[in-house]
Amino acid sequence: MGKTLIFRLKEKTKIFKRFNSKLTFFLLLLLLFFPILPYNISSILLICFSFLSIAFNWRYGLRNLKQGKYKYLLINNLFIVLITFTLLYTANLNAGFKKINTLLPFIISPLIIVYLQRKYSENEYFLFYLFFILSNFLFLIFTLYYFLHYSVEHCFYDISELSLFEKIPYVWDNEFKTFLWCAEQKKEPFFMLHKTYNSINLLIASLFIIQLYFKRNNSIITKLILLLLLAVFLISIIYFKSLTVIFLVVTILPINILFLKYNKKLAAFLSGVIVLIIISAVIVKKDVVINNFKKETIQNQDGLEESDLNGISERFFLNKTSTKVISKSPIFGYGIGDVQDQLNDQNFANSKTTKQYLKFYLNKLNSHNYYYNLILIGGPLLLISFIFMMYYNMGMAIKNKEYSYLSFLIIIVICLFFENLFDRMTGVLSFTLINSLLAKNIFDRK
Repeated sequence: MGKTLIFRLKEKTKIFKRFNSKLTFFLLLLLLFFPILPYNISSILLICFSFLSIAFNWRYGLRNLKQGKYKYLLINNLFIVLITFTLLYTANLNAGFKKINTLLPFIISPLIIVYLQRKYSENEYFLFYLFFILSNFLFLIFTLYYFLHYSVEHCFYDISELSLFEKIPYVWDNEFKTFLWCAEQKKEPFFMLHKTYNSINLLIASLFIIQLYFKRNNSIITKLILLLLLAVFLISIIYFKSLTVIFLVVTILPINILFLKYNKKLAAFLSGVIVLIIISAVIVKKDVVINNFKKETIQNQDGLEESDLNGISERFFLNKTSTKVISKSPIFGYGIGDVQDQLNDQNFANSKTTKQYLKFYLNKLNSHNYYYNLILIGGPLLLISFIFMMYYNMGMAIKNKEYSYLSFLIIIVICLFFENLFDRMTGVLSFTLINSLLAKNIFDRK
């Protein structure tokens, strides 16, 4: 009687564990829809996913750690620990805790995904890639509807009587920021619309499409669908006009295809050639770039006209603000809560001689360079810890010949020079979820 009861309890436990495994897998799939989810929904999904994983898989996680699989976790969390430490000397604790809250997925994602989940099959990784691709496709559909519905109501009255398909060319003929401004006057979107963040997600989805196209046995119809999706994503990136991402499209994607399908030595050679061309172009055209700085600086000093932050002079001004603030506290920075206040104060002080800075002050613009941002938060040591994390992950990708993972990391490293991606939850989730999944894929194959 007693043995029968114990046997039944064990069977029920096994059934419950299988159910929990499927549930956490499903929640992770849903999390990959973050490009179209409101922040509160993404947060709830992440909390539920983490709670269920810790509650029922903690023994599995401890076993992984006891087997010496903690190096990845320590290296990927070190810079977050150092950022948290800066709360001890930051004045604006309220802002600091809000920033830390945004960065929590850096701790949660590698711990929960890499260490507390069972090994995923190749088909399950296929579903991860597919769901992220699908989420970006739905994002484009929602964005198109949002633009055509609300922008037309507020700005483009003359095309209001046209059909949906007749309105689409008008979107292409007008800039992303124009349609976004018009639509936002009527209704705020429930998902994040930002040309750089959205373009990066589309580029990562394009990497996954290439991965599925070359590394799986697909039917002709499946290949055509993948190519069609890739074309749609690339056209959308061009429309969003994030210059950094467009540059990565014409460099990273072709090299990634060469690594995956053709000659790896040729891919490495072309990578070196591209780097040399870029360095040579910068050296040769240095005077032209400097003249553009000076020309735009003079124009921007005359007034506060609207200009795109992709402009050379705007980034130049923002970097000047950051370097000035860094020079006042170069060793320890200001702590995570005080960085924006320091930038605001410096932009306001600079606006007395250069009007361009007044726009930055009024809009409370951040550094738009995450490497500068890290020095502002915690000094050079914090920057070094972050660079070491990226270096370690890249080394792991190269060692295991995971070229899509390597391409993903290169994309993030380059984009961080021009955008504080981790200041917003969308950027944090984009990196932490994808980074953890691609790293887990390596661990699962060992």
